[in-house]
Amino acid sequence: MEQKYIKGQKVRIRRIGDECLKVKYSHLQDYISKRGTMTESHWYGIDESCHLEGQYSHIKGHYIYDVRLDRGRKILFAVPEDALEPVN
Repeated sequence: MEQKYIKGQKVRIRRIGDECLKVKYSHLQDYISKRGTMTESHWYGIDESCHLEGQYSHIKGHYIYDVRLDRGRKILFAVPEDALEPVN
């Protein structure tokens, strides 16, 4: 799996709701719609190799990002990929 955002890319924090329409990432609640710059990416996952005939090795996991906000210069750590959108 390739990362969706690269270092230096402008992004915006977006609201992601769960099936009950609650904010999925409550630690990002105060930063929804804020813009920033992606500073680091980290892979969070494991390699699950299947050894059964006819199945292939695959990787389960996702990227998380560190984002420096434009205002206040605060860095948000471990922002999930689905909580970001690119800013043009």
